[in-house]
Amino acid sequence: TRAGTAVETGINFHRLFAVDEARSSVDLVVWWRQKWTDPRLSWDPAEYGGLDTMWLWIEGGHGANEVSEIWTPDIHLWNAEVPLSESLADTTAVVSSDGTVYWSRPGRLKTICNLQGLLTFPFGEVQCTLEVGSWTMSGLYVRPVKLDDGYSIGQSQTSAHSFPEYTLESIVCEEHTYPPYPIAPEEDWPVLFYHVTFSRASKTYIRGFVFLQIVLNFAGFCCFWIPPTCGERISLAITALLAAVASELVVAARLPVCDELTWFAKFGLVSLCFAALALFESTMVVFFYYFTGTDLWPRYATLVWNRRRAGKGPKPAEQGKEGPGTGVQDGAQGSALDESTEGLSTRLSMSSEKSRGMVGAGDAPGLQDGPNEISRSESWHSAKSLKMLGANERKQDGAC
Repeated sequence: TRAGTAVETGINFHRLFAVDEARSSVDLVVWWRQKWTDPRLSWDPAEYGGLDTMWLWIEGGHGANEVSEIWTPDIHLWNAEVPLSESLADTTAVVSSDGTVYWSRPGRLKTICNLQGLLTFPFGEVQCTLEVGSWTMSGLYVRPVKLDDGYSIGQSQTSAHSFPEYTLESIVCEEHTYPPYPIAPEEDWPVLFYHVTFSRASKTYIRGFVFLQIVLNFAGFCCFWIPPTCGERISLAITALLAAVASELVVAARLPVCDELTWFAKFGLVSLCFAALALFESTMVVFFYYFTGTDLWPRYATLVWNRRRAGKGPKPAEQGKEGPGTGVQDGAQGSALDESTEGLSTRLSMSSEKSRGMVGAGDAPGLQDGPNEISRSESWHSAKSLKMLGANERKQDGAC
């Protein structure tokens, strides 16, 4: 079985430049190294005065152009955000007399990762996987393999990073082979997986967000000991609630928008509920402290309820469906009018008799002026009764 050219690939991870968890991207400063054998570049050093090494220029990240002096394998970072031809520097390749080519380039790897470990944010570790392989040539022509261990870390005094937010913890290089496509059963697709794990500086989040939010929640509960007459009681509860919302917004900008709940999202939700509970309790205490009415319903709610109840009554068009001018309708209206008149007359007589009795007994100081007070009382009741009678008549006319 034919095997393609073995391209030994290794990555020296110089330092971790940036991690954007909201976009699931990682930016790494690396030294990209490749090594392969090209028999066409071999020669006999004795024929060239003992020359056993040459340095040949490669530009644009590959040898398939007019400027590059030798061929280079088609090896790419499959999940790259920026192509290697743009993110890695152009350098010369070292060619030995036996045809061995060693090509090292410094630069950056900007990759899109399926980040693992976000559920424990801001604690735990985060893992990103890099996938390296040939894009156009199968394993029948080019086969990437590990150069030594496949990776290295640092190897320079400038690789250290002061006060880093993320730190490289471990790297695992793994060789993997994808099965052939049905149309080419002899061509498999070998790749290299780099599982990069880095830890997060969680103390910053604990000190700046978690601990601060806990303190503000306790401060919000202190409003229970403040008397209702003090206006700062509501202000303290509102401040605790706003602090919980602000903390949630700041951390949410660092995380991707997704359905999963991270540890900090759950903590922020509980903290927000505690702050809202303190504000609600303070509001109810102040309300009942100053409340002097008898109905707990707001006035606007009572008005709306009364209007809705009034709107459910019979409409004028639904009354008297038997038609205007019928004997039944006229008789019903006349009976109702007579009953209303008779009732008003009875109440007027009872009021007059009660007023005379109270004057005769002499117990009411305001009615001891004699017949004049009785006359004014009777006149007032008579006028009120006539107004009520007139209103009923207008209602009856409207119903007709």
